[in-house]
Amino acid sequence: MDSSEATAIEGAKVFIKEAKKIVDELTDMAQFNSKVMAADRPVILDCYADWCAPCRKIKPLLEKAAQDNEGKFYLVKLNIDTLPQLATALHVKSVPSVFLIHRGNVVDTFTGIPSQPRLKEFIDTALLLESMGHDERVITTLMEKAEEFITNQ
Repeated sequence: MDSSEATAIEGAKVFIKEAKKIVDELTDMAQFNSKVMAADRPVILDCYADWCAPCRKIKPLLEKAAQDNEGKFYLVKLNIDTLPQLATALHVKSVPSVFLIHRGNVVDTFTGIPSQPRLKEFIDTALLLESMGHDERVITTLMEKAEEFITNQ
């Protein structure tokens, strides 16, 4: 195997690893658009701070929900001390502040530690949005096939 093949294989491995990533952390402003606003599925954006005790309590709950639901939504973490300009743009006044974002729109949000029923409702909304995406893709495919069939008659 030559070096270009090895480079291509390594690049493919990195791509697959990134594609499978369910929990991610924003490290700069440029990532916000690609990882949150243009994501191919719902995103739960967890705005937190390392010094925040409630943030440390909600973190494992959100991570478990993301893992249990096998990537049906992304969990993206935003440290407000690392990217304060983004926290300001999102109007984060206290932490934890958690947003459900789908197709670039804020669908739901909560601040602090929600009750168990409220957290379940929040996660269920993310799952519903993800399933609606599947339905939309199925309908689009059916419409394309119908159009193709009619055109070929």
